[in-house]
Amino acid sequence: MMSAHRTPASHRSPGATAMSRRRLGGLAASGAVLGTGALLTAPSPGAEARERDQLANPGFAEGLSRWRLSGQSSSAQVRAAGGRPHVLHLEPAAGQEVAVSQRVVVGRGGERTLRALVRAGGDGRAASLELRSRNRTDRVHVPVTGAEGAWLELAVSAPAARGILDVTLRVSGAEGAWAQIDELRLTPDLASRTVRGADLSGIPKNEEHGAVYTAPGGAEPVDPVELMAHSGATLGRLRVWVDPADGYCTPERTVEMARRIRDAGMDVLVDFHYSDTWTDPGAQHVPAAWAQHDPGQLADAVAEHTRSTLTLLRDAGVDVAMVQVGNEINPGMLWPHGQTWDVDPQDDVDGAQWENLARFLRAGAGAVADVF
Repeated sequence: MMSAHRTPASHRSPGATAMSRRRLGGLAASGAVLGTGALLTAPSPGAEARERDQLANPGFAEGLSRWRLSGQSSSAQVRAAGGRPHVLHLEPAAGQEVAVSQRVVVGRGGERTLRALVRAGGDGRAASLELRSRNRTDRVHVPVTGAEGAWLELAVSAPAARGILDVTLRVSGAEGAWAQIDELRLTPDLASRTVRGADLSGIPKNEEHGAVYTAPGGAEPVDPVELMAHSGATLGRLRVWVDPADGYCTPERTVEMARRIRDAGMDVLVDFHYSDTWTDPGAQHVPAAWAQHDPGQLADAVAEHTRSTLTLLRDAGVDVAMVQVGNEINPGMLWPHGQTWDVDPQDDVDGAQWENLARFLRAGAGAVADVF
């Protein structure tokens, strides 16, 4: 005799009821017999999807079990590192590549986000986390932290169609590049970005030279700052030059633009170049007014320029959210006194000037702290 435990109708979902009836009918037709008191239950809706959408061995406690290795096996090891017992360490030989990957069955379409704790060394673009669904690959590069650096949580999101999703951890390129990964998690959501911004410094000059901005697909002129905010931007960056030839990006013009960004509901980032024009890895020229300064005078000028500009903004009611003390300063700043290598072998300043660079950065950072 077959006995089935029945859930009260008020507690049964339609899907569970239908499944139970189908199973009972099939068992009766085949003559199957269950002992008295046997419990027939249907899998809860979504249980199969949850099993499918999971990474196997995400913390590498079982070594590289369930992961597929591409590259030399000696380039991928699971070891203790950074205070964690099981960490995937990827370190290929120079010019080589190593990757570990896993294919996950996606039970339902939608956004998926891969999160992981990471550290890396060497080349800042050598290591990446990747998600691939059908013909689309989304990736995020692992920033360089160094062997003693803190663990960072990194996330990459991708739209996943029903079917399969490939998760790949990859290191390639420069000699000495390596990455460490732990605590991988795959979740059915979209990684949020707390900062979404753009450099809006060029808008005033464009507008005053006749530029007209329109929304995508639109014909009517719009305020580009408000358009950025309505499109999801949360921050506008403004560069500041000391005495630019065209009169734009001065401290005073920066205040005008910062008000527009504030009024549109975005935060303001102020980017000090400490020059009369663009600074970047190929140019870090001293402002003309500071050309005869020695390093001590340059540090004082950096502090005063930073402090006075931020004071103008504060007094105008602009609460600056972020400040860049220098722009793209891998080669240093205020050449040649703050250079990080010998930019001009013909001048009278030889080699890297790390102490001066640190002095300039402290002067700028101290001025920021004085105002905000």
